[in-house]
Amino acid sequence: MTDAYYKPCKELELCNELIETYFNTKRYKECFDGHLTIAEQGYPLAECQVGSFYYDGLGVERNLDKAVYWTRRAADHGDRDGQCNLAWFHEDGIGVERDLEQAGFWYKKAALQGHDLAIQKCMELGIDWQAPRIDRETIRKDLKCRIYPLNHLERYKYVAVCTSYQGKWVLSRHKKRNTWETQGGHIEPGETPIEAARRELFEESGIQDAVLYPVCDYWGFDTQACSNGVVFLAIAHHIGQLPESEMAEMAVFDSLPADLTYPNTTPVFCNEADKIRRRLAWRTETENLILQRPSDDYAAQITEYRREFLDVGDSMDGCGSLRQTEDAMEYIRSCRIKENIATVPTHLVPGTQFFLIRKSDSKIIGMLQVRHYFNEYLEKYAGHIGYSVRPSERRKGYAKQMLHMALPFCLELGIRRVLICCLEDNMGSERTIRANGGVYESTVENNGRRLKRFWIEL
Repeated sequence: MTDAYYKPCKELELCNELIETYFNTKRYKECFDGHLTIAEQGYPLAECQVGSFYYDGLGVERNLDKAVYWTRRAADHGDRDGQCNLAWFHEDGIGVERDLEQAGFWYKKAALQGHDLAIQKCMELGIDWQAPRIDRETIRKDLKCRIYPLNHLERYKYVAVCTSYQGKWVLSRHKKRNTWETQGGHIEPGETPIEAARRELFEESGIQDAVLYPVCDYWGFDTQACSNGVVFLAIAHHIGQLPESEMAEMAVFDSLPADLTYPNTTPVFCNEADKIRRRLAWRTETENLILQRPSDDYAAQITEYRREFLDVGDSMDGCGSLRQTEDAMEYIRSCRIKENIATVPTHLVPGTQFFLIRKSDSKIIGMLQVRHYFNEYLEKYAGHIGYSVRPSERRKGYAKQMLHMALPFCLELGIRRVLICCLEDNMGSERTIRANGGVYESTVENNGRRLKRFWIEL
């Protein structure tokens, strides 16, 4: 890439200096490290170069996943070399599934910036890269998408909310159109995707009483532009009154109608959301059991629960700091502090504590903790969920039900793959995990204890 394409800046000077000092003298490790530092600050040329280093295995171990990641970042930031390279990856299936439609899109984007190879590829593939712009109505009908795992993409611009009420889809109709669409729109400056999803849901349907679940990332594109977004599933508990907005009405449908504003993307989004919706059909409450967060009402029972474990010398898995905390009220306060990322101690990750309550006698039967994400220890040895049932209530199937009831909360956190670990000789816990869909991955050793690792796909 010639310097004439890039605007003069400090980052460009640094990249040129790295090439002159290290690359041209075959000191690839130093060249890679320097580019990575600049790339992490979002400079497109450095991002493209890092992608090339990972592809070629220069200065770093060859890694096609990371080559695609950094090349996509460069392409998203408008770098024409990154766009052409990403097109090539998709054309030949390098690190990604072969996708000629995506290849054509990125070749066209690079060609519009005067990239000679991209122009040549457009001519070879019959892509009219100089086609005139088309009207917005045609763009809506032509809009397509590709689905990616959560947090796979960056620079999110839009959210799409697939709303379900009593098992039916809730769609909205714009005042200027006679077609139906999911709720959604731009992420405003300063908003997180989920904040934007809640706002758009209310503005376009009037629904406020709903639980939102992150579903997937998406890359939306037409013949002219592209953007990244996040799909959410909203489970509405009540239908509200539509506020004054650009929407004329909202309606509930048993299935998606034929007259959709975005006929190529809405069915894809709803299909992904429906996978989560089916998982949520798992009961989070049974006739006689319910998961509850710690509250002062259970203080006396917490003390009894702790004493029962201490009396038999058993481990308190999934109980947080209960073993070390004799004062029940202090334990409750600690659980609340540790649930919030703003207040959790720096050496821990946020975690939500649950009690399994038997409704017939309001007794704490078991405890379970969901960790919101991993640190190094959790990723290797503990996983997302820890749990235990009090000794006097074991062998009654409570552990299986408790784990089953906690999985929808993992979806609410955006966790689609749940890691659970148990001691190698704990056959009861292994049966509980397998009964909930756990698939064995490996056995690891920690401080002389052998632990089995299982994954549950949600």
